[in-house]
This record gives sequence, structure tokens and C-alpha cells, in this order.
Amino acid sequence: MSEVPQHNVKQGTAGQRRHLTILFSDLSDSTRLSGQMDQEDYAELLEALRKLFRKIIPAHGGQIVSIQGDGVLAIFGYPEVRENDARRATEAALDLHAAVRALEVPAVAGPAGPLELHSGIHAGLVYLSPGDVELGRFALGGEVSNTAARLSADAGRGEIYISAETLGPDVQFFSVGERSVRSLKGRAAPLAVFRILGRAPAQSRFRGRSAQRLTPFVGRDGSSRRCARRLAPRPAAGRAAFSSPAIPGSARRASSRSSCATNARRPSGSCAATARATSPPSPCSRSCRCCARSAACSRACRRPRPRPAPKARSPRSRWPTRRPGAR
Repeated sequence: MSEVPQHNVKQGTAGQRRHLTILFSDLSDSTRLSGQMDQEDYAELLEALRKLFRKIIPAHGGQIVSIQGDGVLAIFGYPEVRENDARRATEAALDLHAAVRALEVPAVAGPAGPLELHSGIHAGLVYLSPGDVELGRFALGGEVSNTAARLSADAGRGEIYISAETLGPDVQFFSVGERSVRSLKGRAAPLAVFRILGRAPAQSRFRGRSAQRLTPFVGRDGSSRRCARRLAPRPAAGRAAFSSPAIPGSARRASSRSSCATNARRPSGSCAATARATSPPSPCSRSCRCCARSAACSRACRRPRPRPAPKARSPRSRWPTRRPGAR
């Protein structure tokens, strides 16, 4: 697909500046396919592609701006901007690639193989104005659309390129290649780019961040040294208990301190975003359940604590007793 033409928006037109995420997807080897396939078969192939575009992109919260030949231009973040627009656009590209790959292609001369797309995703400030039959549903002003088109052009067969600044913290939801820096035509500064390989197992931001490398603690050197001194003379089979107030990061502090001991084993847990405010702290409760099930725990640890006997209640009369002197 060719890059989006820049439309000069005149003063007085009903346009607005919006932060949008733009997805460019184009069919790979379309020139070869159009030359080797019958025109009727190629027209049916394009119609099947457009049906997939109209089905998958709106399902992820995007809007189709225009369909040019065998490619599509879509935007995410209009009319409502979401914090995960980049993730939505990337997942839409992955689903598009998988759906197009599953399409049946009529037999053509030469090695055909499955159909593949190549896509580019970029986000930024765009001047959005109403379009027409020639421009498409919307007219996009700015360099963001051209950057997405350049990323799509640089992507190989079946590849998805997205700028690192666009993906941001949502990188934890996807399996990506090495971060590369590319110099795109028409862009003065080079652009850091990720290649999307697929979805990551973690589908919540809390689990995704826990799998990433955490930043080191600041100002905890003294407590770490005291922890190491107190755990050093203990045997490997000894036990140590840590207590911490109910503050954010307490579970991670206990985790970092237990790593001071050699061959230390500890139960662990994780917090969930959907936990109710009235429920007990998730790391504490899950650690207790893990400790109770662990074979390494002693019998005393696994033994349930005896419940206190209920207090004997004095029998009450059915009718309330009248106080002395009451009428």
C-alpha cells in the first residue's frame, strides 16, 4: 500500500487534533498474485480480505479509514481514547494476519504458499477532519500516518512492526523481537521499532509486570545488610520470619530479604486487580495456603490451629425483665 497523502486542512474546516494509533496492513506479494491469478479470482480474494478487515478491526475497537486495493488504514482512539489503544491495534494486526493466512488461494503458477500481510503501527498527534469519497472516511493530517506506512513498507512478509514509543508498557503482553533503530524515509530522527512475534502468556498487566525485571530498591542497603548478618550463622534448615506493615511493596520486601539466605525456600503469592477491598492481602493468604500444602513444612506448620471454645451464654428470658422502679 502506498503511503497516505497529506491533506492540507484549511482554516474553518471541522477538524480536531487527536492522539490516535494508526494501523497500516497490506497484502504481501500482491503484484505477483494479481499477475498470476485470473481477474475474477483476484477480485474474490480482495472481497474476502475486505470482509476480514470489516469484521476484525471494529471487534478490537478500531475504525476503518479507507481500504485501498488490498490494504487497509485503520485508527484506534476515536471517538474515545483508551489507554490500551496500542495493544488493541497490535492484537487486531495479529488476528488479521492469522485470518488472512487461513484464506484459501486458488492454484497459481509458481510457489504460492499461504497469504501473508505486512503491517506497521504508530501513534501520535493527528489532525482529524471529515473525509469524503476520495479521501476516505477521515482525512488524516500529520506525519503519523506516513510513519505507519513506512513501517509497513519496511516489514517483510508476515511481519508486524510497531514503534517502541507507541507500544510502551504494553510490550509485556506480546512476544517481541530485539529492539532495533530504523531510519525511515521522510523522517529526520531514527525510530526505535519492535517486531511483534505473537501474544505473551500473561494477559493482565500485573502478571506481565511481575515477569519483567524489577527496579532495585533505593535506601534499603542497611536493612539488607542486617538481614544478611542475622541469617548467615543459621543452618540451611533453620527458619526465619519477617513481619512488615500492610503497605504496598511489603511482599516484595519479604521476597528480597529471603533471598539473602542460602538455599532458602519461601512460599509466594501475587496480588490480583480484581481482589475486593474487603478481602485479606492476597500475598499473605496465598502464602499461608502454599505453606500448608508444602511437603517441606513441618507438621506443626501444617497442623490447624485449635479454635477457641465458644463462650457460654446465659439463657435469656423470652420476655425482657422489667427494671426495678420502672412503671
